[in-house]
Amino acid sequence: MIKLTKININTDSEVIQSSTVEEYRIDQERCTWGQYNEGKSPPVDYWVVGELIGEVQVGNSIIIKRWNRNGVLVSGIMHTSKVEKIDESDGVTYITTANSHYKMENVED
Repeated sequence: MIKLTKININTDSEVIQSSTVEEYRIDQERCTWGQYNEGKSPPVDYWVVGELIGEVQVGNSIIIKRWNRNGVLVSGIMHTSKVEKIDESDGVTYITTANSHYKMENVED
């Protein structure tokens, strides 16, 4: 199981960045109900816990079957923009996507 945490914004990102987790959730819920989804990137400190679907590779999105979203137990799928860079340091993986910088760690349930 992994925890993926957004630690910073990619300064080259061209999408709108959410300021808060609540703002990001509202945008995601709009899409669920068939309304306009602005396609905002999650805010810094947004995190999910779940299982990876597929490998983390440059050029692909990270897809996670998640059940914990910032401490709220809720099932769903989270996917990132395309991965641009992967770095490993002291058992932690740092990932740069087109929109964000993430830290990915192995965690217990």
